Amino acid sequence: MAFDATAVKAVNEIVLNAYSGIYPGLGGGEFTAYTSQNFLSYYAPVALLPASSPYSTGPYLAGASTTGFETLCIETGVEFTPGNWGNLTPYTYTLGYSSQPPPPPNGSGNGLPLATGAAYLYYLFGTGNLPGFNYAYSSSGEAGSRMYDDNLLQAAIWAFQGQQSYSGYTVPSSNPSSPNYNPYYAYAISVLGGLSNANSAYTGPDVEILQLWSGTISCQNQLVLTGNTPWSVPDAPRTAGLLGISLLGLALFQLRRSKTT
Repeated sequence: MAFDATAVKAVNEIVLNAYSGIYPGLGGGEFTAYTSQNFLSYYAPVALLPASSPYSTGPYLAGASTTGFETLCIETGVEFTPGNWGNLTPYTYTLGYSSQPPPPPNGSGNGLPLATGAAYLYYLFGTGNLPGFNYAYSSSGEAGSRMYDDNLLQAAIWAFQGQQSYSGYTVPSSNPSSPNYNPYYAYAISVLGGLSNANSAYTGPDVEILQLWSGTISCQNQLVLTGNTPWSVPDAPRTAGLLGISLLGLALFQLRRSKTT
């Protein structure tokens, strides 16, 4: 049954900041989200905007915490206005397991289900357990920095969400399981038991899509943790997953080395 955009109620609200000065990307990457629902308990402190940050004073949204959580988007071709501090645009949102379909003329969402690979990577990121990811703040985009890792993670999520790509966020199509192309993409494929499993629709309890609305117009879609229960993966790929961690570390080391030399 198609989602009826006219039935959207202004119950849950969200504001997003793209330029907090904390983890800026190339046009995607992390956004800091403040919501009228409290999802903060599901996140590790490293995936929250620190309370000591000069950007964490508010209020930005009535009833929301002054601490935001970091989210990533799942679409490349859907625009929205995150705004800057002092000029944040509030949106309403619904939760679901797919991006909004594009009901003409009120939206441009792609209607894709949340891929298991994308959900898994965001779950690891949000719980502070993404192997090889540099959670330390850095405004530099050099290899091994948080901004650099952000861009790799965003590219991997978009790739799982229908092989979407954007300038600076490309996952090459040849040999996708190689960390030389994108270590996070390769790691998810390895641990989840292959590309078909990673591309399958996710229906678990821990990750959902924040479907943003401006009135009845569908806007950008972001990811959110709605739980942090231990993730169950197939038994067979665990050895491969451990190998993936080693390859990931080697790949990131080589990237850092090539940058410094």
